[in-house]
Amino acid sequence: VWYLASALLFIILIELLFGRRIQTAVSVVADNNNILRSIGYGFLFFILVPIAIILALITLIGIPLGLLMIVFFVVLIMLSSVITSVVLANWINVNYYHNRKMWRQIWTAFALFIILRLILLIPVVGWLLIAAAVFLAFGILLVSIQNGVRNNRTIPVT
Repeated sequence: VWYLASALLFIILIELLFGRRIQTAVSVVADNNNILRSIGYGFLFFILVPIAIILALITLIGIPLGLLMIVFFVVLIMLSSVITSVVLANWINVNYYHNRKMWRQIWTAFALFIILRLILLIPVVGWLLIAAAVFLAFGILLVSIQNGVRNNRTIPVT
């Protein structure tokens, strides 16, 4: 019960703080149909960030940055299922509802979080499906950031 309550609390916080930004990111990917590219970027993110952390820890100047990156990366991994459920809920909203109602997003994300937890119980296949969903969610965010940098614009924060 406490696990679900804390997940709901994090979903509400993420939606309140970053909801519009995530919806903008999802709409960029939904418009371009970059699903496989997003999964690839998410996969590369989870491979290259630990390598960057190790390289930072090797240098004397980079040790504080490396330690900080470790903390952020561990927190990101711990919240990955919550972030994934929020991004996928936004994707569902952009593709099927076309309007932003915050509480619908929150309850959809919470239902997706529970579904992701249930899928995780399936041996081997469940882990692969969850990994693909997490790679997709983080890849969506990374593709959106890349498109914003390439077009020399920022994603609006509202």
